[in-house]
This record gives sequence, C-alpha cells and structure tokens, in this order.
Amino acid sequence: MHARWLTAQKFAHPAHQIVFQDQIEAINAAQVRLTTLVQQLRDTVPTWTMAPGARGEEAGISEGNHLLLRRARRESERARRDGRAGTGRHRA
Repeated sequence: MHARWLTAQKFAHPAHQIVFQDQIEAINAAQVRLTTLVQQLRDTVPTWTMAPGARGEEAGISEGNHLLLRRARRESERARRDGRAGTGRHRA
C-alpha cells in the first residue's frame, strides 16, 4: 500500500500539513473502526437466526471484499458499457 508514501509527504505551508495529517489520521481511525465492526459482525452472525444466508462473503463481511461494493461496481461498469451512466436507470 502507499500509506508509507502518504505519511512521508511534506507541505511548505503549515496549514496544508495540518489538514493533510488530519486526513491521514481520519483514514487510520476509520480502518480501526472497520476492523472492529467486522470482528463484531463475525462474532454476532453465528447466533443470528438468519446466519445461514449471512455468512462470510455472502454478507460482504470479509475485509476488502464487500459484496455491496462489488455489486455497485459491477452495476456501474454495466451502466457505462450500456451508455446509461448517470441516468439513474437501473437494470431490472
């Protein structure tokens, strides 16, 4: 990943450096929250009555492999390919 490269970036104006560093910290905090949430879901799903339909990748729980994001990406690619990007129309 390019995290090391990002953290090595330096800006001439102190305000730019402060804002940039704040965004890096926000990304890091979001990654920690995501990891915590994923673990909580993994711990909770086995006791859920709908667990058979919500395990692993079927629920998009695994990090870096989110089902909803994959579906959205596929739909976006289809829309671009079909010439309907940005029209709000969805395939039935």
